[in-house]
This record gives sequence, C-alpha cells and structure tokens, in this order.
Amino acid sequence: MFGSLSIEEAPVWQRVWGKHARYSSTVDMHALGQLEAWVKTLLPPAWPEQYLPGIDTNKAAQGKMLFQANCANCHQLIDQKNLLKDYEAVKVPVKEIGTDPTMSNNASCHMAKTLFLEGTKTDIIAGDKFQAVDSAIDIPVNGVVGLVLKDPIKAIEAGLIAERTGPDGKKTTVKKSIEERLKVYLANRQQLTPNTNEDCVDGFYDAGVYKARPLNGIWATAPYLHNGSVPNLWSLLQSPESRPATFWVGSREFDPINVGYITHQGMNEFKVNKASGEVMPGNDNSGHVYGTTLSDNEKWQIVEFLKTL
Repeated sequence: MFGSLSIEEAPVWQRVWGKHARYSSTVDMHALGQLEAWVKTLLPPAWPEQYLPGIDTNKAAQGKMLFQANCANCHQLIDQKNLLKDYEAVKVPVKEIGTDPTMSNNASCHMAKTLFLEGTKTDIIAGDKFQAVDSAIDIPVNGVVGLVLKDPIKAIEAGLIAERTGPDGKKTTVKKSIEERLKVYLANRQQLTPNTNEDCVDGFYDAGVYKARPLNGIWATAPYLHNGSVPNLWSLLQSPESRPATFWVGSREFDPINVGYITHQGMNEFKVNKASGEVMPGNDNSGHVYGTTLSDNEKWQIVEFLKTL
C-alpha cells in the first residue's frame, strides 16, 4: 500500500508499566477495509473470445484430464460457482518443486536487529520473545498487531465495512473481521517461518514452501513461476533447460498461442543468467517439472484447458 509504519521506543514513564513501543502508520484503515471488501468480490477474468481466438473445446477437454493427472494435486480445481469461497492453498516444499529459493529464503531467513524490541513478544501479546537479531518479517508483523491493539475500534469498523452484494441483494462472500483474519494469518505464519535462528544460520530454510494456488485466471498473469522467470504457459511446460534464458518484458500485446505476452519486443530484458553464465540470484527458471515429459500435443491440450479457467 506504500504506507509508512513507525515503531518507536515508548517513553520512560510508559516502559515502567511494561509498554515498550509506540506504533503509528499513514495507512487509512477504513479505506483499506473498503478495498479489501471490494477485492474479495472480484472474479478471475474469462478468456475474451470476442477479441482472441476461440477455445478448442475438444482439445481443452483432453487437457482437463491431463491437468487432473499431472497438476491438480497441487493446483486444486475450483468450480466456477465456488470462486468466492475460502480455500487453503497447497504448500509445496521448495526442495520438492525445485524453483528459485531466493524469495522463500528472504521471507524466512532475512534477519534484522530488533533494538528496543529485544525481549518483547513478537506478536506483542503472544509468540516467542525477540532476540537481539531475529527474523526481519516478524518486525512489521509486530507493527501491524500494534496498530490493531492501539485502535481496536477502528480496526473492528474497518473489518465490518459492508461488502458488495449480488443481484439478489445477498453478500457475495462471508465476512471476517480484521481480528479474525489476523489470527488466521499469524497461525499460518507460524507454520511457514523458522522456530529458531539456528534454522537460518546458512541463509537457507530447509522447511521453506511456496503456495500452489488454484489457477483460475492464470492465462492473464504472465510471466510465470513465482519470480516471473518463464514468459508463457507453453514455455512453462518445457524442460527447464529448454526454457528461454532471456526474453523481453513490458509489451502489452498478448500472445494467445503460447499464452503470455509478446516477448520479442519490450522495454526491459529479463535474464536468467549473468554475463558469466552463472544464474542470477532470484531469476532461476528451473524446477516445476510437472508435465514437462508429456508429448507436445498433450502440452498444447493442457494450455488450451488453462484458457478455460
């Protein structure tokens, strides 16, 4: 949201009775509540057949069976009628999926000095106590909890902002307060982050995962993999050594065949490797080999099916 978060040491007279920090932010909590209520009712875009070549339904039907056999264990299929219902994304270990680990390691193992937060609970009223140097992601989370506790009435009001309704006048999603969502987030975070600094002593978190979300609307979200290192769906189904090592990004011209954006022109060039040939940290396009051993015809069938989601 590009808002600022300030965590300052509490004055001496407040520290006497146990308050260690003061929290403030430029984020408009009510406006954030309105945005969240709106975004939760958005649906993935349908393939626009009035502008792009129509979907081959026979090929897509074959692709659906291949998808169920090769992809659905991680990327669950969500029925069109249930798109607004809650689901739990499958968490795939980074070591298993083999994609670039940089994002996972940064989230789990980026460390920072905690300064005056040292010795306080990571979630203020719960969690382990901050060490002198601790997981960096715990610090802004501490700030979010602090903001909610600082003004719980405003947080509750923001969480109860009315959502959009459907033609029948009924709410389109089940409402959850900010406090409820925060509890769920904190519980999930405990599952995904290290329990001790020793887990990250080498900068790598062996239990790191990436979330494999349902792929509704995936046709409109190129480039692919979590780091955008693969330009289109066709390339994603190729063996890692056959995927493009460079491609242009920034074009707004859609490629309906390979399903992505035109990559022979653009504003910037994405490079997997440095000039020396060494992989650029964060840009690796390896891993995610599911479906890569299928025949070309079968791969095209999966691509056609993905257009229907």
